[in-house]
Parts: sequence; C-alpha cells; structure tokens
Amino acid sequence: MKIRIVSPLLLLASVCIAQTDERQIIGKWAANSRTKGGMATLLIFSGDGAMTNIFGALVDFKYQVQGDTINMTYTDTETGKVEKFSKPYKVVCDKLTENPADPTNRVEMTRVGTARPGAPAIVGVWTYKHYVGTMAMMQYTSSGLAQLSVPMQTSVGRYKLLTNELTIEFEGQSLTSSKRKFLLSGDHLVLFADGTEHENKFTRVVP
Repeated sequence: MKIRIVSPLLLLASVCIAQTDERQIIGKWAANSRTKGGMATLLIFSGDGAMTNIFGALVDFKYQVQGDTINMTYTDTETGKVEKFSKPYKVVCDKLTENPADPTNRVEMTRVGTARPGAPAIVGVWTYKHYVGTMAMMQYTSSGLAQLSVPMQTSVGRYKLLTNELTIEFEGQSLTSSKRKFLLSGDHLVLFADGTEHENKFTRVVP
C-alpha cells in the first residue's frame, strides 16, 4: 500500500488560497446582464461574513466634475444611444446635495461609511429616498464611473467560501441555503449554473 505524503507547504498553500479568495470577494459586485427594464442584481460581501443580495434598477454612468457641476454620460447598452446631462451639486461634511438652489428638484443624500482620505469629496456611496419610495444608492467612484441602484427586493444573510464553492444562507421566516461553484479572478466573479440557477457573471464596483 502506498502512503501519500502531503507537503506541509502544499497544505499551507491550500489554506492561503481559500483565505485570499475570501478577502478578494469582499465588496460590491454588479451583475453584467440587465433586463430590458434595466433591472439587475447587486451582491455585497462584507468582511464579517455578512452579505446582501439586492435586485432592482441598476444604471451605470460616466461622470466628470467641473467646479460645482457634475457632468454625466449614460450609454444605452442595447441601442448605443448616448445621453449627456449636467447638474449642480455641493458636498458639506457627509451630505451631498444635487440642485441645491432649486427647491423643486433638490436631492439630498447622506454618505454611507466614511470619506476616503485624499479622494475627491464626491467619491463614495450616498443614499437617499428615491421618488418610487425606496432608499436608493448612488456611488461615485474614483475612476470616473458612477452607479445608481434602486432596490426593489433585498435579502440578507451569511456567506462562506470553501475552495471553489460559495455557500449563502439567507435570513427570513425559514432559513434557505444556496451553494454555487464559483470562479473569482480579479474584478470578475462567475457563479456557475446549478440545477435551479443559470450562470451569473458579476463585475466588482471599484470605490
């Protein structure tokens, strides 16, 4: 009988891979595919094992700040049509106000978390009450990209990573569990198809 001796270095490497994956998955991930109505899924993984699954409207923009004005560019991925618009804004502490001089169109947002040291004041995640009645999130990144999320359905739970398998347990009246094989490569996450779910691809929303 042959006895296979596993090198301690190999065991350590396996552990490091799992730990690295767990750190790499922390953050916000947006689904690559959207419905015709612009609906998609956002996955948010935190460092303490908590996760949030948000389904709702998801709109991507490019933005540029010039003085006290935000210049926004939206490209329709289906038609290729490009729309550009501008709006005045101001940031005071943890408050971002759009159209501050126009009471009828003014939008006041509150920063989620803390401001990034050295980053422009607008960079970060901001929340406000959308006109549909739910709390929306607007994220301005340091790379010139912005993303608006208007949640329609939100599920929270806990997640665990074991080699190439992601397990999510959702909270609710009855605890439900989901296990999916996954591939994590830089800013790209793939959840492979199983018996009930199609393959899903996500891209990290970089702060």
